[in-house]
Amino acid sequence: MTILRSYKFPNGFSLRQILKFASAANQFQSQVSFASDGYLFNSKGVLGMVLFFSQFPRTEEIQLIIEGTDANEATTILESILYAGSTFSVGTKS
Repeated sequence: MTILRSYKFPNGFSLRQILKFASAANQFQSQVSFASDGYLFNSKGVLGMVLFFSQFPRTEEIQLIIEGTDANEATTILESILYAGSTFSVGTKS
């Protein structure tokens, strides 16, 4: 199953949120990625996430892509982390 969500981060994405997100993402077998403006990266790594979020304007929409057998469970947990500092903007694509 593939789940796609889009977010905006008007307040940025703090290092604390990145650490928490990457740690949680690593608990799942599913591939967890962020994408924006033609760039796609594995969001299970802290360094990649820091570099990714430092390159995009806060007004730009960023997609979260979760693919795998535990995608629904991963989405529930990871969205709870994202909601702490983001604005949910687009629905699911399965």
